[in-house]
Amino acid sequence: MQARLKKEEKFKKRLKKVLAEENLGLHRELVDKLVSELNLSAEDCAAALVFLSQPNLYAAENQTERPYEKISQAVDIEIPMPSFKLKSVRYRIEVGRAQNLHAAQLSSLLVEEAGVDISRIDRIEIYEDYTIVDLPEGMPADIFQHLTEVELNQRKLGIKRLKPHRKFRRFRKTEKIA
Repeated sequence: MQARLKKEEKFKKRLKKVLAEENLGLHRELVDKLVSELNLSAEDCAAALVFLSQPNLYAAENQTERPYEKISQAVDIEIPMPSFKLKSVRYRIEVGRAQNLHAAQLSSLLVEEAGVDISRIDRIEIYEDYTIVDLPEGMPADIFQHLTEVELNQRKLGIKRLKPHRKFRRFRKTEKIA
């Protein structure tokens, strides 16, 4: 119960910050369009959008519920469940073994602070002064910014997206000698 209230407070704080700092005119138009086209109430639309941005906000309470089925029944459309492996992106975090970091500790922080589904945290490689972690593609900018400021063991995460490693190239340009 206490953890849920803590998550709600963090979400409210981030929501207030976005409302105060961002121009949301086009976003409001999109919500109006979704409400109209999908024949939803604004409240149902907002609830679905909260779920999309924070799927683990009430994770422990909704384990028996299948949200995709509930949403598809409400709007009378079929939403296919992905049958493929979703892409991951590799990130570097400026906290490592020297700061007594453990994989479980980092995983729980990512679930609580960023709403990442724990099953989507693919790989955690902890080194002396930094950590490499694979997270789902498409992290929203506000969550990424929030993670840069979050502290773990008295040190800011300093999360940075890493570029894909191109150790092996499929095709090589070769020069023809005449």
